[in-house]
Amino acid sequence: MFGSLDWGSDLMEFRLDSQDIELIAKRVAAILQNDSKPKPEPETDGLIDIFALMKYLDMSERWVRLQVEEFKIPFYSFGRRIKFKKSEIDAHLKKSAVLPVHYLGRG
Repeated sequence: MFGSLDWGSDLMEFRLDSQDIELIAKRVAAILQNDSKPKPEPETDGLIDIFALMKYLDMSERWVRLQVEEFKIPFYSFGRRIKFKKSEIDAHLKKSAVLPVHYLGRG
């Protein structure tokens, strides 16, 4: 069941039994299958990175970074890393919404 080493020459040779090869192949297939599964979306109130926020807001990286530089959106800074709470972004968007005129009692 285990491979064997042959030290008879300058080169090391390792021989595997067919059972070992089959076990390795099954393990590699399982790893590849797990990697192809869709990744879960970030938790609603967990911290998300700039790329997740870009996707969530459908905005460019440049726009998001400009909002951070000008302190226009809430964020957390961990050294050079920037993170956001989705719930705080949602609250900020709701607070910053521009309502149509009929919401203001006109029209």
